Amino acid sequence: MWRTARPAQLAWRNASSSSSTTFTTSEVPDTPLKRIAGFAQLGASLAAAAVGGGGQMTEASAEVLASHLCRMRGAALKLGQMLSLQDESMLPPPLAEALHTVRTHANIMPQSQLESMLASELGPGWESLFGSFDRQPIAAASIGQVHRAVLKDGRDVAVKVQYPGVATSITSDLGNLEALLRVTNFAPRGLFVERIIESAKEELAAECDYESEAKSQTLYAKMLEGQEEEFYVPAVIAELSTKAVITTEWVHDAVPIDEAVGEPLEVRNQLARSLLALSLRELYEFRLVQTDPNWSNFLYQKSTGRLCLIDFGATRSFKKEFVDEHLRLVWAAATRNREGFLSASENLGFLNGDESAEMVEAHVQAGWLSAEPFAEHAPYKFSEARLAERIGVHAAVFAKQRISPPPREVYALHRRLSGAISTCAKLECEIECRDTLDDTLRAYSW
Repeated sequence: MWRTARPAQLAWRNASSSSSTTFTTSEVPDTPLKRIAGFAQLGASLAAAAVGGGGQMTEASAEVLASHLCRMRGAALKLGQMLSLQDESMLPPPLAEALHTVRTHANIMPQSQLESMLASELGPGWESLFGSFDRQPIAAASIGQVHRAVLKDGRDVAVKVQYPGVATSITSDLGNLEALLRVTNFAPRGLFVERIIESAKEELAAECDYESEAKSQTLYAKMLEGQEEEFYVPAVIAELSTKAVITTEWVHDAVPIDEAVGEPLEVRNQLARSLLALSLRELYEFRLVQTDPNWSNFLYQKSTGRLCLIDFGATRSFKKEFVDEHLRLVWAAATRNREGFLSASENLGFLNGDESAEMVEAHVQAGWLSAEPFAEHAPYKFSEARLAERIGVHAAVFAKQRISPPPREVYALHRRLSGAISTCAKLECEIECRDTLDDTLRAYSW
């Protein structure tokens, strides 16, 4: 089952909140030589900071790691963010804190690199394509940064510009970072960093292709046609989008969903139900999932009450066979069917039959907890559940006794599902979830 994780806050926000944002500017290492030098410097700095730590992550080495990842950006920063969304109880506390930093920070590129990227992608006269373009970004993440602009016809838009060199450095970056983690022995064996890196390569290749992201965003909007009162997907401005630049409509009067925590309970409950139902539909109906649980990818539009969906770079599809078995797993966990749960767990690859009794029991109990919101036909009080804390007890067993990595599909998928559960907790909602799962099962085509 999925583990609860705390989503990052990296995507673009409402312009009113961006004016107070302070960014650190640093050149993106945009050639193989510069990136190799960056990792060499990171390795030397980690070695110096770890002196006296007995080979373990110290606060000093954690700060060094976070600072370098934010400066490197690209695959290095993305892997740090992915590791941060694994269960933090499996990580040394200084490493967990460092990765929390990389979830919420990224340096921006200097004006010279920004101008070069825009000229390369949109043409040397790119400025003439806009009525105005704000060179100060409103957000910065691992792959690119976001700017607000106005089209010549007056429409407000968001322009995401990819950092130079990140698309061509994925494999080398991840290989260098994996080597560093192995040499420093900072990541526990049960985390299976090598499998996370395999997943990261796939995700990053997709996220660096903004043309693919534009197609996913357009397809997603089509799948939600007729539900505009509940959901809104901004349109892509195709003529101002390329493989490394994507321009979309701006979402007005909207804040990241976590900022709706001050709204009345009925508003928070509706947002949570919409997000949870959408998460199940994505997997079990569309088989197309936006796998980034970033709170800022799900915006609450106050004037309409809608859930607005942005940033589809992490969208991925899932095979029918996997989805079938995953639904069996979730239903077995929700109904406390131990035999069915263990059978689905082995079929999916969570277990291979050689685990210790303690490991199997930890897996079962973690599954029961993950599905707890769906177990009863009654409102579930997410704020009182402490799911992350309770699941963390079993995750400690995984870190020591897991003998095979989870199926590769779940690294991305469970980040999204756990992110939805975490968002419900953040909103302190009280909603019935079992009816949503019941509806999913009734409508499912096996």
